[in-house]
Amino acid sequence: MLAGMFPLIRAHAFHIGLVIAGMVIVAVPAGAYIWHERAMQQAQLVAAAVVPIATTTPAQVVVKTATTSPTTVTTSVSFEGAGTIKSISVSSGKSVTSGDLLFTVSRTDLSTQLSDAKKTLATAQAALTKAASTTAPVSASDQDALTQAQNSVRTAVRNAYINSNDVVINKAAQFFTNANSASILLSFSIPNSQLAINLESSIQSLSPVFPAWEKQVYASSFNTATDTAALALTAETNLKPIPSFLNSLSTAIGEAITLSAAEKSSGESTVSNAQLTISNALSAVISAEAQEQAARAQIADDQKTENAALLQTDQAAVTAAQANVNAIEADITQTVKAPVAGVVTIKVKDGEAVSTSTVLATISMEK
Repeated sequence: MLAGMFPLIRAHAFHIGLVIAGMVIVAVPAGAYIWHERAMQQAQLVAAAVVPIATTTPAQVVVKTATTSPTTVTTSVSFEGAGTIKSISVSSGKSVTSGDLLFTVSRTDLSTQLSDAKKTLATAQAALTKAASTTAPVSASDQDALTQAQNSVRTAVRNAYINSNDVVINKAAQFFTNANSASILLSFSIPNSQLAINLESSIQSLSPVFPAWEKQVYASSFNTATDTAALALTAETNLKPIPSFLNSLSTAIGEAITLSAAEKSSGESTVSNAQLTISNALSAVISAEAQEQAARAQIADDQKTENAALLQTDQAAVTAAQANVNAIEADITQTVKAPVAGVVTIKVKDGEAVSTSTVLATISMEK
């Protein structure tokens, strides 16, 4: 029944789901026709877009037949509705047969709808272009994971400072005299003088690292620093020379000629514990930094997924808007064909506005 009452609705059949009181209700992603909104730039929304169509679709022609002479029947042809003549396919005096094309008419009632549909399409296209250059925000859960990872890095870095400072400045320094001066010397004798020189040079180069490092980890900005990768890199750089220094110190203690067996045992135990402390500190920093890198990678992956979803939503809006434009354009131009055979007389001009009362042409046929 609807198809009979509203012929043009069939042309929209690809794009509509339900016709109610002359309105087409279409379920589309947000922004497909009349509005586009994302909560916090993250949510993928689906909204109802309302696309009005004419409540009545006029028949193409109105035919009135009259006998104008004892031998002639004249049929008048009108367009039922308002429109503008777009083209005239025949000229007056020509013979036509039933079904021949006489005119194409642009429907006035769809012009405004077409203009609105094109504006909606332009809006949807602009939203798609913007989405293509916009990065999705970081989700709350991803931000929490990153924050926790950064806290872990800061904790590992501060602990690395505390423990390595104790190892070098306190525990290792007990095996040297004048530890805080340029004339630092190994406090016991070993046969390998070059090893002694190397140890003295190493502790001299390690000691100045800690005042600057201390200033960094106890600065007021440290607890809120977000460039924790740089903090981790500094810690790793400061820690990495220490194991080699401790290995050499352990060798020197084992070769000492002025230490008793008990002193050697105690010294080697001290250095061994120091080595474990540094190893654990370095592992903790590396592990915390890996955790942060994983959190950042997860953010990048989730943003990529979210960006793709937002683009898909906006692309769906463009596709729906384009389909609406295409449907209206397909309906806006109507054809008027000859209802009978005969000789035609054209009554209108190209570009002329017409209505139901306008006779477009007459067709005369001999009885």
